[in-house]
Amino acid sequence: MPPVKKAAVKKAAVKKAAAPRPSKKRVLTPASSYPTVSDYIAYEMEVWFRTIFIPQQEKNLKKLKQVKNHKINPYLAKYRSIALTGTVTPEGIARAMVIGTSLITGLNTSFGTQLQREITNILSGVNGSLTQGIDVEYTDHFDGRKKMAQIKAGPTTINKDDIKTIVGHFNQARSLGNTNNVPVSVADQVVGVIYGKDSDLNDHYKKIQGAGYSVLVGDDFWEHMTGEKGLGTRLIAVCAAAIPSTTLNPLLEQVVRDLAADPVIIELAK
Repeated sequence: MPPVKKAAVKKAAVKKAAAPRPSKKRVLTPASSYPTVSDYIAYEMEVWFRTIFIPQQEKNLKKLKQVKNHKINPYLAKYRSIALTGTVTPEGIARAMVIGTSLITGLNTSFGTQLQREITNILSGVNGSLTQGIDVEYTDHFDGRKKMAQIKAGPTTINKDDIKTIVGHFNQARSLGNTNNVPVSVADQVVGVIYGKDSDLNDHYKKIQGAGYSVLVGDDFWEHMTGEKGLGTRLIAVCAAAIPSTTLNPLLEQVVRDLAADPVIIELAK
């Protein structure tokens, strides 16, 4: 009688666990090392601006030496060159393109996104939110209540369409709270504006205020989050002091020259 073959037993493949991703949060100096909370926040903000934000902007700026990294509007290329330099040249067109991207639209967007992340990294008790449309949650220094905040950069940065979006996010957050038996009050929903004064707010912000929401601006917003008076103004000063004045302009000028030498730009100037 021939031997009976044993059925082959297929071993289950064991998937090797992936190595954990390194945390993107930078290591902070203990707050207890500083005389005041304001000193700690100012120091860490300066370190972030100097060692993370500025190098990232310089990296982005270097990419602009290549035409492929620009969205060119041929109708406006010469107009921008004349407005900026008084004439139409490859360098004038290139300069307008580089400045428009690196120092206006791209810079504003990058700053707002990165600063929001850094706020939750530096400020004790200020955390990112899992609620859709809400940027941070914190305990208010004055009334001790938990706040849900949408963060905006400046007092004129929102438009008419943003009103519906901002209010809609707050409405959704309150609806979710009711569903989960965690009531959320309109009084605890805040629009926080990083810089400026209340008198600088445009009409769109004022309509949000008229709907019953708090709009906290500049020093006022920072003080509600941290209890530190005048902190927003101080942070503007420390970030300004961190700018590398000896290297930034030469880099921009080199990028402009490189872009101006591209055949596409030369053709646009004809």
